[in-house]
Amino acid sequence: MNTLKTALLLLIGTSLFSCRNENSEDIDQSEIYTDYRIIYKEDVDRTFVRATFKHESNTGENLKLGEEAKISADGTDMVWHSTFFRYEYDFPGLEDVSIGFTDNEGNNFNNALSFNKVAEYNTLTSNNDSLYKDSIQFIAWDNAGPLASSEYVNLIMIQNNSVIVLSNDTVGATGVYVEATTFNAFQLGDIEVHFEKWIDVSLNTPTAGGNGKAQTISVTQTVKLLN
Repeated sequence: MNTLKTALLLLIGTSLFSCRNENSEDIDQSEIYTDYRIIYKEDVDRTFVRATFKHESNTGENLKLGEEAKISADGTDMVWHSTFFRYEYDFPGLEDVSIGFTDNEGNNFNNALSFNKVAEYNTLTSNNDSLYKDSIQFIAWDNAGPLASSEYVNLIMIQNNSVIVLSNDTVGATGVYVEATTFNAFQLGDIEVHFEKWIDVSLNTPTAGGNGKAQTISVTQTVKLLN
């Protein structure tokens, strides 16, 4: 019983620690780690901006900015969401975003995060509305060009509770290869498919560093999985 109680206490303590947050004014301002994401969802034609702050690294404690600090997207103050320990802002359409961060000592860090074109699943016709379970296939994306350095694309395929993610980060790539064995977990029938394109962005940050990403999510298409 004592062993069980000890294990439970350790589990609870670990959970509480991982969810803790503190104010950025309580630490050395050079130890603020920044994480910026801009996400465009084609199905709703909207861009979402996310800013997260950590202590020292991407695994550090969550930080809420102090009263003298500020985070803005395109000049508009971002809103703090305590549930996700992050600041948020969103707007209609696909637009690049300028993010401005001022720490509690008045130091300014400005960053411009840019999208590339959305990698879209091919417009469905009678010639490409099916995938085949017994053969290797190359699935090209429409609209976006070949991959450049610091870019990668995920092909997401979903059937009921089964999800397959195939990635390609090869410079010059224009699509994703699907091996025949990939579909072993799927049944014949409908599959939902879409592309997600990611761009890694270098940031101007405090000494602790940071991470920036721009992501586009294409409209989901439904195709048939056949033998």
